[in-house]
Amino acid sequence: SSLALLEFLADSLRTLPLLIVGAYRGGDIDRRHPLTHTLARLSREEAGQRIHLSGFGPQDIARYNEITTGQASPTGLAEAIHAQTEGNPFFVREVVRLLVEEGRYVGTDDVRSWRISIPQGVREAVLLRLDLLSDRASHVLMIASVIGRNFTLPVLEAVCDLPAEDVLAAVEEGLAAGTVDERTVRSSGFRFGHALIQQTLYEELSRARRIGLHRRTAEVIERLYAANLTPWLDVLAWHYYQSAA
Repeated sequence: SSLALLEFLADSLRTLPLLIVGAYRGGDIDRRHPLTHTLARLSREEAGQRIHLSGFGPQDIARYNEITTGQASPTGLAEAIHAQTEGNPFFVREVVRLLVEEGRYVGTDDVRSWRISIPQGVREAVLLRLDLLSDRASHVLMIASVIGRNFTLPVLEAVCDLPAEDVLAAVEEGLAAGTVDERTVRSSGFRFGHALIQQTLYEELSRARRIGLHRRTAEVIERLYAANLTPWLDVLAWHYYQSAA
């Protein structure tokens, strides 16, 4: 009913002293979503302007820090927060709030080793999106989170030890839910939509389970790419390091 009202008003917007502003999350709609039809109609009738909102850059984060805390952002902290949150404004807010509460906002000596657990508000927002997934898709993507931010279907299938069709269906669920993106630079390649999505899934696994999956991932990579391991050496080193008891 809201979309029908918007389409009705769009017919009269050119002659009315009226501004309507709406916002939506692009990754949450597909071609079957009711909003898709409305957006297509508004574009066809040139009834408005669409503005893409990107995340904060490091300078934006530094300014935000100063505004919200009343203190200058410590050197390098904005860059560290950007690396962790990728500029998502909600994530930035929650991370800065947690740093202030923990007394870590001021006096961060070495931002190169700066690390923060996921704030509860961010975790809840990510988990709400992950709730859209079936149990099978959640299981497969948890394993993918161990492989890394980027992962390929051949490696994921071998580590999961599930039929290829089941693994692909689970990944496609992630695509539809906006938790995973398809990579064009590598065939059968995928990437978690946000680093904190991967981290949340990763932390859902027990430490013992993570250790075992890191070792299995390394062994699978060695087997699949035995003919040329050179491009995978840093990945192998990381997984074997993480699999140390």
